[in-house]
Amino acid sequence: MNAIKQLNKDIELWHYTNADGLLGILESQSIWATDYRHLNDCLELKHAMSILRDRLLSQVLLIAQKIYEGSSEAKKYIDENGGINRISEEETRDTIDMIWKALMDMGSLFSVPCILSFCSYETAEGHISKNGLLSQWRGYGIDGGYAIIFNLTDLLNCFEREDKSFRYAGLGSGHVCYECKDLDERSDLGSYLNRVITFASKLYSYRVYRIDKPQVEGKDIEALMHCLSRFKHIGFEEEQEYRFFVFAWENEKLVKEKFPLANDKRSFREIKFRLQKGIQIPYVELFKDSGGLPIEKIVVGPHKEKEKRAESLKVYLRNKGFNDIRVECSEIPYVGQHISLG
Repeated sequence: MNAIKQLNKDIELWHYTNADGLLGILESQSIWATDYRHLNDCLELKHAMSILRDRLLSQVLLIAQKIYEGSSEAKKYIDENGGINRISEEETRDTIDMIWKALMDMGSLFSVPCILSFCSYETAEGHISKNGLLSQWRGYGIDGGYAIIFNLTDLLNCFEREDKSFRYAGLGSGHVCYECKDLDERSDLGSYLNRVITFASKLYSYRVYRIDKPQVEGKDIEALMHCLSRFKHIGFEEEQEYRFFVFAWENEKLVKEKFPLANDKRSFREIKFRLQKGIQIPYVELFKDSGGLPIEKIVVGPHKEKEKRAESLKVYLRNKGFNDIRVECSEIPYVGQHISLG
């Protein structure tokens, strides 16, 4: 993992949560990375897949055009089934879906993709870096919320230790991309996207011609994980999200049998479950038992009793020995309201 290459000492990571979430993080000194299927934006994986399909489609169209022009039988089939565009769209979707299924199955050794999200702010951004985003505070309504703030450098170092201590199917981190058309191909995510599309194009060519079957390399899997984890709809752009993601193995015994790495002494993070609205939601506890979370400060969100909350939190932190964590209050005047239904 090359997370440390992305260091920026001026970036803060904000993790918004409620009172119960704050207490759980402080007591356990860990943060939960949740199965992507249970994130607030339930369509974001579809959004990432659509980006991959759009990028691959142009290359599939070129191959389909050659087939169309080179065979009367193929021309007849394509014309009778909706034309080149429709056939190419279906073939593109099937190719990307095939790659996704291969990643998730990992040779029948299933993995669960879990994501941990933060809002990222430059410390020079002034108002936001001091008070947080109103849109995030609104999510906690009249009960208010809290934000736990880390320095990006410190948390990346924790993630490096996570990688050295625990064995995952894959893991990584990076800023989320909201506007794919402006993505710099020289950036890490741009290079990952190019690698996935190159492999997908080779895979489609193999499906058509049955020659030169592409071999999946570790870097191909890594690139796909980044692409699926780090694209999001532009409607969420103000969050400036930074993500950590891990693909956690479901079955430790089978993984060891399939990949008997004698020199790999790393443990496996247990996949745990929490009940929410009748659904068992998978998650893993990142950074647990790694020497403590490098929390810089906690911001108490807008609330009519935010000052009391801040003082109470300071007492709790001193009692627990967290003397280096600062406590501040957001100065945003918003206070959530109850909605009367009659």
